[in-house]
Amino acid sequence: MTTATLDRRGRLTIPKQIREALHLRPGDRIELQVDDEGGVRILRLRRRATDLYGLLKAPEGRAATIEEMDQSIVDEVERQNDALNQMVGADDYEPEAVDDVVY
Repeated sequence: MTTATLDRRGRLTIPKQIREALHLRPGDRIELQVDDEGGVRILRLRRRATDLYGLLKAPEGRAATIEEMDQSIVDEVERQNDALNQMVGADDYEPEAVDDVVY
């Protein structure tokens, strides 16, 4: 059994083995429930998606345009086709061009 003591302001430090068992970290929210016999349950509250707002920094620089993304895809496909052609010895093979891209 693990015990803890209230300080004069009514605060309680949750013992380490209990924090570890509940996977509690500083800043986590908990719920305390009193049962009919006077016992107390400690429940770790799950975070809401809105609690995560601002967690990640915005990327630096500007975002790529659709045209730049498309060109990057075309460049990568061409690079992979060239590598494949070298592996199979088909230097004269040219894949069909795609004129229209539908989004």
